Amino acid sequence: MQSSFLHDLSRLCDENRHEEISKTISARFSLDAAQSAHVDAFVEELRQGRASATSLIDGVKLSPGEVALLQTRFPDKPSTIFNAELDFFAESVPENLATSLIYAANRFIPKTGKVAVVASVRNEGPWILEWIAHYKGLGSDLIVVVHNDSDDGTNEILDYLSARGEIIAIRNVVAGPVSPQRKAFNSVLHLLQDVHACEWVAFLDADEFLVPLGRLDETFAGVIDDIEGRARQEGSAIVDAILLHWRWFSSPLQYNWEPGLTTERFTFSAENDHVKSIARISNVWSMSRLHVPALIRPGRAVNSAGHEVSISEQLKPPRYEVAQINHYFAKSFQEFVLKKARGRGAMGLAGPSREFENFLWGAHQLSFQRGDFSRTMGLLQSWLNDPILSKLNHASEENSRLKVRQFEQELDLPKLHAEITKYVKPVT
Repeated sequence: MQSSFLHDLSRLCDENRHEEISKTISARFSLDAAQSAHVDAFVEELRQGRASATSLIDGVKLSPGEVALLQTRFPDKPSTIFNAELDFFAESVPENLATSLIYAANRFIPKTGKVAVVASVRNEGPWILEWIAHYKGLGSDLIVVVHNDSDDGTNEILDYLSARGEIIAIRNVVAGPVSPQRKAFNSVLHLLQDVHACEWVAFLDADEFLVPLGRLDETFAGVIDDIEGRARQEGSAIVDAILLHWRWFSSPLQYNWEPGLTTERFTFSAENDHVKSIARISNVWSMSRLHVPALIRPGRAVNSAGHEVSISEQLKPPRYEVAQINHYFAKSFQEFVLKKARGRGAMGLAGPSREFENFLWGAHQLSFQRGDFSRTMGLLQSWLNDPILSKLNHASEENSRLKVRQFEQELDLPKLHAEITKYVKPVT
């Protein structure tokens, strides 16, 4: 839970008490009468849906970071870039005048959708279409993909889909130790107003596929409604976070990157106690923990069964009543080498890369499991009938396979694969 100030601000937004919102913010940051007048005027503009940050920036003393926040959230013209001025979001979400006003602005946005899905990616070109098609097939109201430093054709695919209105694609400018993923998630949460038209938001990776289990209504909204209904039966009136367990999918130590969809090629899995969250966006202040949200006011989190749980990245035992997150971590060894080369989104390009031995994670005690991905396949095929998108997708895969061949020459990957897997019995 955040500070009592943010708790009070959230309550005032719930109750639409606009004048008190202004007074509370001005008092919290000790603004004088002139600065308070600028805040009053700005909040009134927010209420009317026509706010501009220019007069506020000119009339109130703000840090450079606060100016960058306000200019990004209330731009003079639309922008699809998170610039380096926002790198501090990779560490935390500060409680300051700008973030408080932005929170109020986001709370004024009418809800027109149920759920938004957000991902941060780098060099996911050969696989990203399947992932987007999957969440489109689940009926997601909005899909946001933030991308950084890709050189495999990912950018071109995302920009084309964004131009078609299928997704929102945002470029994330990062360097060195900055965590692209933390910066992306916190920036979307506070600075992308489109996401606040949805009641719920899920921050996921491009190798994570939410799968409804045994439901007639196999949609994202249906999963949320089902779990909320179970929670009400358990006595939880309002749910602020739904924590869904991973199911860890792996190959039987497969070396070759075979053609086909990820969800078709890998059907062996194991239970896993890690979770990813779907959160009620009005009560989320930060996604710096990546797997779970930092809530503004005390809230209830539940698992797939609707049982109340603590907000934690790991919960034992895993529960799979209504839905699970299929996590396709390693895929084939050739694909894992590309994953290792792209770096870790949580740590930044200067952070340590994965070890080759990480390919073995989840390679033990696997069982067969196949889901229904027919809607994903149907939508994906319709997209690939578009000659431009098909060409971009093909070029990205060819680019990535060329990288694999280069790694094979430099590192002798077949020998390396044999060495790290020789003591592990493959699943058959």
